[in-house]
Amino acid sequence: MTRFSILLAFIVFIGCSTTENIKIINSEFENSNYAEGKYVGLVGSPSKIYKSFNDKWNRLNDDEKIELAKNGNLIPKFYASMKLINSKSNKILDVFKENISDDRNITYLDGDVQKPTEISIEMVLLVNQLIENKKKKDSLSVKNSIDNLTRRREEFKQMSEKGEIERPGFLEYLDDEINTLLEFENWTLQELIDIKKVMELEIKKNKKSSNGLLQTI
Repeated sequence: MTRFSILLAFIVFIGCSTTENIKIINSEFENSNYAEGKYVGLVGSPSKIYKSFNDKWNRLNDDEKIELAKNGNLIPKFYASMKLINSKSNKILDVFKENISDDRNITYLDGDVQKPTEISIEMVLLVNQLIENKKKKDSLSVKNSIDNLTRRREEFKQMSEKGEIERPGFLEYLDDEINTLLEFENWTLQELIDIKKVMELEIKKNKKSSNGLLQTI
């Protein structure tokens, strides 16, 4: 086999693998319009739906993540779009432009609040939330929160290993909180404001923007 043949076979293999990864996620949420946040219910139980998606999401490469956010089934598109904002992807606006015209209704349960929504609406709301959070918290307070959570995580881990405490899922909860703060720290306030301005411009000029999306401006 020549070097060219080996390279071609490798490229074909990678392409098939990429397609298969996306197919697996899409097939799980085929024809579904129901999504959940990380924690649901009055006591904040970990969402099995979110966890299932998140486990598969972590196996995707960057190109697959963008592809899923642009062209995946409804719920994978929703989750992927939100995750790209939190991870400060440089493709956020490209994804937003693709999703403006997708006005399909999603039933979203976050905590104990359930509401109808759309992908693009939730993208704008998340950016708005990050802006408000950024205004309230400076870098020092975020760093202190990360340090406190990290220390608390280590203490809890040691107590669990000794059998002194039992709280299933609490270690994962602390990991989520730490990762969320780390991702939040990646953004500057000005970057978030700039993203919001471009989103608003795109909404105004796109004739297919839904009434719900227009109301976020």
